[in-house]
Amino acid sequence: MGKNFLKLAFVSGLLLLTSCNENHNKQDLYGAWQVDSTASYYNGFTYTNKKGGKDWGLCVFGKDGLMRESKYNTYRSFLYGFMGRDSIYLAPTNSQASDTSKFRIVRLDRTNMVLKSEKPALFESNIPQERFEIRYYSKTKEPSEDLEVLNGYKN
Repeated sequence: MGKNFLKLAFVSGLLLLTSCNENHNKQDLYGAWQVDSTASYYNGFTYTNKKGGKDWGLCVFGKDGLMRESKYNTYRSFLYGFMGRDSIYLAPTNSQASDTSKFRIVRLDRTNMVLKSEKPALFESNIPQERFEIRYYSKTKEPSEDLEVLNGYKN
């Protein structure tokens, strides 16, 4: 029984390692992505939102290093880039906005993308707190209508 257990543990570990692909193909990121749902986690409490809304933007990642998030017939642009093997950053092109966002790539292939964003705690405490958001995207068509860039953002 001991040898079978070790074999099973080894095979399970090998399957786990091969299923976790941190060498994401950057080419898969290019194109338009629509948020399908979001999940929020805060110290054991979760909330999942599967109802799409008009406030869920369409994100278009271009080969030029710009991501354009469009909604309400306007868009705002962000510089994006890869950080290491499993993360991307988004930096707004608006000179008034200075907060750069970092996302860990949980999954990225030609049709699906899952991004995880760590969030700061809402309340001060000496007890460690964990808070994050996960966004689930599907590849879609790029917007066909002419969009206006929001004030302060670059084309």
